[in-house]
Amino acid sequence: MNHHIKNSDAQKRASKVLADLKAWNKNISVTNRDQKFRKMAVAPLVFFRGTNHLFWSDFGNDDRLTQFGSSETKTWLQGDLHVYNFGSYDNSKGEIIYELNDFDEAVYTDYQYDLWRLAVSIILVARQNGDLSDQQQAKVIDSLTQTYFAQMKAYLKEKKPGREYATRQTTFGKLQKFLTSVENHYSRAGMLDHWAHRKEGSRYFDLGRSKLATVTDNEHQMLLSGLKTYRQTLRKKLAILYPTSRMQMISHGVDSC
Repeated sequence: MNHHIKNSDAQKRASKVLADLKAWNKNISVTNRDQKFRKMAVAPLVFFRGTNHLFWSDFGNDDRLTQFGSSETKTWLQGDLHVYNFGSYDNSKGEIIYELNDFDEAVYTDYQYDLWRLAVSIILVARQNGDLSDQQQAKVIDSLTQTYFAQMKAYLKEKKPGREYATRQTTFGKLQKFLTSVENHYSRAGMLDHWAHRKEGSRYFDLGRSKLATVTDNEHQMLLSGLKTYRQTLRKKLAILYPTSRMQMISHGVDSC
């Protein structure tokens, strides 16, 4: 009897996942959708990266949030935090840094969602690589959460909390080698030239590229409205620094996982 119930639950889950995948990706071209699904079928981590909507569907308003959160523990989150949404770029000081680099799904809600999603991705990487035991994986997650909370406490004590980030000078091993390679071979100007072209002194996204597509008029208006709402969540000084910008052209990524 229990075996039958488990099979029934598994079938219901599989049907829901398939239905959600079809609905979420219905506006992607057949070619790009098939390519995305083939990538996602390769490994659990790739599937996890490409199904952030399932994560939020499963864990939105989860009862366990109340154990370590409340109405006062909401902040801006990355929204799709996994190990592959960290990368390198040069900051306003011209330094090549290793940081979060994907914010198109940022959301204002309980901090735990970012931690949960990042933790799951770390476990999936560990399982895929096969180089950490279950006990070692648990220690990694404990270290992640302890470091996160320690940093939050440090921010609360500072009147003007600084921002920490990794550079070639502050790292070692493989990460340092990676950042050294980036410094030697890549630049912000090169990235802009890759994704955008110049016209009358301004830059515009190159929509001729297969991984970029223009947004609809409705999406455009939603973004403009969202920017105004976003400013209301910032402290006064930050709101002055980041006014609602004039948008010359908006695009979104296609076939991203």
